[in-house]
Amino acid sequence: MTIGELIESLESLKLNEASKDIMLNNADELFKKASREQNHKGMMVADYYKAAYYFYYEHNFTKSTQYVKSSIGEANAFSACEYLMKSYCLDAFINIDSYNMLEALEETIKAQKIAEDRDDIIYKIFTNNIIGDIFFRMNDFSVAASYYKVAKDYFEKSDIEPDYIYHKCLFDYIMILSYQQKYDLLDSSINLGLMKFNGRPIALEYKVLKDIIALYKKLNYVERSIVDDIYSLFLEIEEISDQYDRIKILLAVEGLIVASGDNQLYKEYCELLESYAYYCDSLALVERINEIKIHNNSITSNELIDFYTNKENYIIGALDNAIKKVLSLNSASEERDSEIEKNKQLIKISSIDELTKLYNRRSGVDLIKKALDDVTKADYAFIMLDIDDFKSINDTYGHGSGDKALVFLAGALQEMFDKDSIVVRLAGDEFVVLLYNLPTDIKIRKSVVTYKLELLINYLADASLDFIDNNNMSVSAGVVLEKYDFDKLYSKADEALYTSKESGKGKFSVSGENIEE
Repeated sequence: MTIGELIESLESLKLNEASKDIMLNNADELFKKASREQNHKGMMVADYYKAAYYFYYEHNFTKSTQYVKSSIGEANAFSACEYLMKSYCLDAFINIDSYNMLEALEETIKAQKIAEDRDDIIYKIFTNNIIGDIFFRMNDFSVAASYYKVAKDYFEKSDIEPDYIYHKCLFDYIMILSYQQKYDLLDSSINLGLMKFNGRPIALEYKVLKDIIALYKKLNYVERSIVDDIYSLFLEIEEISDQYDRIKILLAVEGLIVASGDNQLYKEYCELLESYAYYCDSLALVERINEIKIHNNSITSNELIDFYTNKENYIIGALDNAIKKVLSLNSASEERDSEIEKNKQLIKISSIDELTKLYNRRSGVDLIKKALDDVTKADYAFIMLDIDDFKSINDTYGHGSGDKALVFLAGALQEMFDKDSIVVRLAGDEFVVLLYNLPTDIKIRKSVVTYKLELLINYLADASLDFIDNNNMSVSAGVVLEKYDFDKLYSKADEALYTSKESGKGKFSVSGENIEE
């Protein structure tokens, strides 16, 4: 085949199992011919479809990244808008599965702008679906649902022939509705899927989902035999050969497995999901499996804390870099205004407090609650702190100095509680810290926490600060060593903090009269 014929054959392929070998073989042949003839378009197209092959069929992120970056470079060099748009989208998907959410968003926004300029309905669907994926991975289901719905609406109104991409678009919308338990919208969306994919093997997924939703709505309890039948049906659908599609379908059955009350079945279900997760190297899926294990009480507190600590540290780095990127866009042209606004939207709902770089209230409280739910022994300490006379600092030296005080305290907290802790800025000058993996003996635990707080208070007293006249500041703290839920911990820590304030500056108090001295 000629270069033109090879390009045409690749562009006409649909993403399904039958196209797998054809895509790789034709892309290889195209690249060889285009390289010999120095045909830059041919090399660009070959790189794009090699990237697509390794991502969609092999789930090899390293190779897909290598080829998609080449495709982006070639498309930029020769102003090939169509392939630039396609490559940005593919790069975004790779970054999502590698949990580089901000980079994924930036690439998608670039693709979305090209799609809007070209009025490309297919990539309007695609880019909205990708942004939905990003927010879904950030656990903001309501925002994810809004983007998934836009993609679904475009698909519903179009007369384009459905393939893998449109199946993903509709299936993602259905799955987010199931998270939100919006069964009326689920019914209509499943019917849309059955209609659009009529006569195709993939329509089996929608029929099975429809049966499951019917069970959710009609049964007050779920009999084991019903669960077995549906679970087996999922595993036997031969047409669903892609591991990711099978995983998503298995996740849809979770509610029924839980409702069965059969711990052995649930254990087998988790093991199956876990094997898929590590096969696909998906951090988001590993996170979901850990959440499932938490509900099933089959994960230890140390495993849970290690998992969330590593995950959150990874995300913090990504978000920190993203904030710097967004700030660097201040001098960008008007053409990038929409990019800035969408980046700001993501930062606004992200897990990091922009000033202090600590967890914000939204993500920090959620993280603490998850840790508390899995701690079976009272081997932690909950601490609430605020800056003494913080209002006076703001009033006397200005809010700029107040911000510097907050940043300085945040740095001190991170240094004093550098591991086995969750540090959160709740609001204003109010901070909370959960220390875990502490000694079980309450007297020893109290001495450990006392030592750490004394170090913090002395560190602040000795610090030389250039933003307030007396060169130092102090904090007061309230400590709870006993086991409660988050709301009661907060209340008792607040009471202890009030006691500290009454006794002077730079003090801390421990809640509970039964704490042995």
